[in-house]
Amino acid sequence: MDPQPIQSSTPMPSSSAPTPPSASHKPSWMLWVLGILAVAVISSGATYLLLGTKATQQPVVAPKVAVFPSSTPDSTANWKTFKSNYGYTVKYPSTWETHIAAPGAPVEDQVDSGSTRYFSPLKDAQGKHVSIDVYLASTTSLQLQQEVISHFGWNNKKTTNFSLGDINAQKTTGIDNGRQNEVVIFQKRNYIFIMGTTPVELDIFDQMLSTFKFTDQSSAVDTSTWKTYAFSGYSIKAPSDWMQSTSSNPIQLLNYDLSKAPGRDFDPKIDKGMLKVEIFSDQTDSDLQSYVKKNQGNAAQTAVLVNNQSGIRIKNTYPGFIVYTKHPSKNVIYSIAFLLDFDNYQDLANQLLSTFKFL
Repeated sequence: MDPQPIQSSTPMPSSSAPTPPSASHKPSWMLWVLGILAVAVISSGATYLLLGTKATQQPVVAPKVAVFPSSTPDSTANWKTFKSNYGYTVKYPSTWETHIAAPGAPVEDQVDSGSTRYFSPLKDAQGKHVSIDVYLASTTSLQLQQEVISHFGWNNKKTTNFSLGDINAQKTTGIDNGRQNEVVIFQKRNYIFIMGTTPVELDIFDQMLSTFKFTDQSSAVDTSTWKTYAFSGYSIKAPSDWMQSTSSNPIQLLNYDLSKAPGRDFDPKIDKGMLKVEIFSDQTDSDLQSYVKKNQGNAAQTAVLVNNQSGIRIKNTYPGFIVYTKHPSKNVIYSIAFLLDFDNYQDLANQLLSTFKFL
């Protein structure tokens, strides 16, 4: 677009005579000055407002809020830990102590069978305590739990199921003499655990229950250090501190000195941790199923593998279990019995069985 010519603002001289100003009429130059001043004031005011607005309008920054991970303090962090030969650990208050019998029990009852443990406040004379009892299960877990619970003469008795780690447990509550009672029953392998408390210690009981853990017996075992025993048709490993009896059939491997054995039946409360493996060789033309049927009748069977050969596991009517297997190239059937306290050492039994090799 072409620029337009700028018209001159210079006034042209008038041909008429000037008229004198009246008293109310301001001179034109004053009007010009006032106009220029007004424009200047307005411009400077607008500039001030604009600059002031720009100067004061800073970006709004949200305040930084420190974020800390939420955590619940562990009230049992400073508690003592009790480790049982029955394969469990449990925490108890640092101001408590542990006993082999109920606080105040007669001296004749204070025999350390290992299967019963009491926890109570130091120097407590009121009999307050939490107890853990371990029993060899002669029936199924459910049957024994129902038998135990039926003996509680509590009012408003209620039983609920819950999980204690990977263990299914039952908690029974009830009112006795106006006070709340609580007991928990669960089974691990062939042992029943009964954990109870006096009514005044329910809070401590629940906290102790939350710390109850079964120990992993297999994690600390290294079979590479075990001793190898070789016999006719097979070999097997056992811990280096185990002993072999003089018996030839069955072969006996034990973790105790047989010459010092008490000469009586196995007592799970007194003889805890005593283990024995017996291996009997029987030369026979029978197949494995028929042989087991003949010797064990209709006992429940579980299929297992022994050195990649078929095996059958049978639960004994007495403590322990037996595994039957047949040599792949000989007419020999082996019965491998894990006896005494092996119900509480299933992981060790499995490791022993894993070292069995046909020769």
